[in-house]
Amino acid sequence: MKIRKDLAFMPDEDYAIKTFEIALNQDEELELILTFYPDEASSLTLRGYFIELEGLISWTMESEYPPRLKVES
Repeated sequence: MKIRKDLAFMPDEDYAIKTFEIALNQDEELELILTFYPDEASSLTLRGYFIELEGLISWTMESEYPPRLKVES
């Protein structure tokens, strides 16, 4: 799992990376709660943060605004 910075006019940047494995049986569900502490507020160059999952199933948080995570100071 990656928390990435959504940078304007530049490639996105990794902020935090955590590796773990979850195994679920068919029709089994799991709710995860993610907490992170951003190092800076959103600005003209930092549009916010987003979550990205990589592995057997890959997923990236939608790029619309919202739901990207905007940080106010």
